[in-house]
Amino acid sequence: MMLGAAGQCFCYFMLTILIRYTEKVGYPAASQAKVAEAAVAFFFLYYAFFGFSFQGIPWLYPTEINSTAMRTRGAAVGTATNWIVNFIVVCGANKEKPQGHHH
Repeated sequence: MMLGAAGQCFCYFMLTILIRYTEKVGYPAASQAKVAEAAVAFFFLYYAFFGFSFQGIPWLYPTEINSTAMRTRGAAVGTATNWIVNFIVVCGANKEKPQGHHH
């Protein structure tokens, strides 16, 4: 997990630098396009690091800390909590109405 955290940190550090150059006035347009492509690559690399390190925690950790009798319930609560919190973050963090969410 430490390698995953270090990789995520590096990717966001590179994203910060690269996005700065895509918005820099006077920077050549051809170079801005290449820098933007590199920023997208680091964005996907971030999720690769996340996938092999932190993504399994809501599913793996509850099954390891609970007894055998409570293992399935713990996994269900961990997974449900992960999905509910993700939903709240996605719907609550947007100032505008989220896409696909109509009242």
